[in-house]
Amino acid sequence: MQSIQLLVNSKLCKNIFQFRQAAGKTNRMRAYLKERFTAIPPQVWLVALTFACLALFLDKAVHVDDTLFLRAAQQIQKHPADFYGFRMNWFGTTRQMTDNFDNPPLACYYIALVAAAAGWSEPILHLAFALPALMAILGIFSLAKHHCSRPYIAAAVALLTPVFLISATTLMSDVLLLAFWVWALFFFERGLQEDRFSAFLLSGLLAGMAVLSKFSGLALLPLMAVYGFHRKRRGGWWLIALAVPLLFAAACEWTTFSLYGKGLFLTAAGVSSKARVHGGSLLERGIVGLSFVGGCFLPLQVQPALGHRWNPRLVPVRAKHAFRHWRHARTSAGSQ
Repeated sequence: MQSIQLLVNSKLCKNIFQFRQAAGKTNRMRAYLKERFTAIPPQVWLVALTFACLALFLDKAVHVDDTLFLRAAQQIQKHPADFYGFRMNWFGTTRQMTDNFDNPPLACYYIALVAAAAGWSEPILHLAFALPALMAILGIFSLAKHHCSRPYIAAAVALLTPVFLISATTLMSDVLLLAFWVWALFFFERGLQEDRFSAFLLSGLLAGMAVLSKFSGLALLPLMAVYGFHRKRRGGWWLIALAVPLLFAAACEWTTFSLYGKGLFLTAAGVSSKARVHGGSLLERGIVGLSFVGGCFLPLQVQPALGHRWNPRLVPVRAKHAFRHWRHARTSAGSQ
């Protein structure tokens, strides 16, 4: 009986030893994998996450205003210096393209270049427009490093914002504008920190490309002007970052006026003014405004899940800010 008990105990000890040995190997494997994964730069994870989000839409059909950009790109392939010199039926009657479309042509040139190299298929074009989305996310990450301790969260929240994902799956200029916007701010910030003329010049060039993507890029100028005066309290080389995009905008306006008899920026401003007056009822504009708020700011509500403690005293403050955003979005919706 005693020998049987000893045999059972020895087997039990052996099993315990084997279990601990296996657990030790598992823990070592977990530690190894954790070390390997944490050694991967966050930029790599952001690239992977961006492509994972956008890969689902590579075969998305041409949608709404994509057609205008594609038609202009076809014209550019035939007549590169006459980008809007054709007629098109977009609003029910055949009119000059400049009566249908008042965006600057940079995104159209980008499409024409990609199509000339790889063709006009939807996957090719959407893959090409994934590049500006990727550059925008990496730019947000780089810019956030100057202002917070976890820039990868800022970039991930921006990526997962509904309005960003929707815009990134189109063949239009919105995300292209955003990519140039954030990198212009990044180099402007670097120029202010290091007082480097080259950084200010690069910032100005990128801001100019933002303007040529969409005239909303001109909003960079007051932003950089206020921030520059706040940081420097005087003029300096940083003003070159404001002068260059103004030159780009003036050149675009002069070119379109010379070719087509009117400047696109003034045309776009006129269209926005009419849309503001005839923008629908207050209820309609309010619903659209709430949609914009949800699409732009909803991911910020994941803040408690990211390690930040929820403070009930901040609820009134956040509600106040949300109301301001809603009111601004409602007004903006009426101008579109």
